[in-house]
Amino acid sequence: MISVLCADKRYCLFLLVCIHVCLIISGTAGFSSPLDEIEIEPGIRFWGADVGLNYLGVHFLPPLVTRLCLSFGCGYETVGYYRYPDTSIYYPPKSASEVNEAVFKRFESVWSAGIRQGIFLQPGKQDNLFEVHFLYRGKYNAYLEHDSGAEALVFSSGLADAEGILQNSAVIGLYYNDVAVHESHRKRNGIQADLSCEVAPAWFGNDIIGLADFVRGTFDLRGFITVFDLDPADTTTENAFNIYIGGRIVLDCLSGGYIPLNARQSIGGREATTSEGLGGVMRGIDNGRFDGYLKAVNNLDIRMNLPALGGFVPAFICYFDTGVSDNLDYTLRPGHLLFSTGTGCSLYGCGFDVVVYINYFINENRLSPSFDFSLCF
Repeated sequence: MISVLCADKRYCLFLLVCIHVCLIISGTAGFSSPLDEIEIEPGIRFWGADVGLNYLGVHFLPPLVTRLCLSFGCGYETVGYYRYPDTSIYYPPKSASEVNEAVFKRFESVWSAGIRQGIFLQPGKQDNLFEVHFLYRGKYNAYLEHDSGAEALVFSSGLADAEGILQNSAVIGLYYNDVAVHESHRKRNGIQADLSCEVAPAWFGNDIIGLADFVRGTFDLRGFITVFDLDPADTTTENAFNIYIGGRIVLDCLSGGYIPLNARQSIGGREATTSEGLGGVMRGIDNGRFDGYLKAVNNLDIRMNLPALGGFVPAFICYFDTGVSDNLDYTLRPGHLLFSTGTGCSLYGCGFDVVVYINYFINENRLSPSFDFSLCF
């Protein structure tokens, strides 16, 4: 595997970048003093992982919290590009026995570094209510043929990043968070909002492998409220039963000289995401479908946390998702609205939610299962 990757200079460059980032992370961890000044934010993908490190030992505006941030992640994933070379839409076959020409494999690596600086504290707490953030974000994507052997549409697309991309960008923005998550009962209450701008000019090393030259604006608003709780005073150590409602609104806009595939197929913001098109942000939609320069999504969940089982919290989820993207023409039309609904079961433990959904994509009258290591939002 390694010898195959190194045969191409692009992969050699990628490996060097990964080694460099790992050394930065290791060096920073080694010079930081007490471990309680380091926050670790782990994440799991189906074939991959992510880890974030936040160092709290620096205080630029005490008592406000300053976080110096580093993160790194990689994954080997199945994604898709659902357009013909003339950018007209490709519709996947309805039969599983037919070859889906959109599907291909992607090896992805992402890394970032920067600062999150508090500007207002949460009342009565030791963490920030408002933050500003400034982050450098790097990404490497290599697109590979699918196991089916059929040539994927992306390779005949004529895109400047048809085989992959090395992308660098700067992300600046404002972040508000007063969401309280009960550690053992898993209910959530509060509001979280992210207003971010991502800038990826060509001169920022974005013309070495593939091409990127764009600006992105993203607004991501989430809200949670508990509507029923058998233990409203939180007197028990483990959860009894509660129900809370979660809602999310996302608006995402791209413009620039060249907008690469990974940007068209993702949602921006402070948290790097690997969702593809509206798939992932909307459940029940194939990864890669409904890419665009403009995207809007609304998620609505009803989540029921069931009685705990030895420290693990099972849950039942009902959801309804609505979304729309342009057809690469900067126009959102009512006729392009997408709807999906479904139910899911999750189990929280060891810092992760393992979730299984049964999804119904209303527009195409299609049922599908999905699996994830985290709640949708």
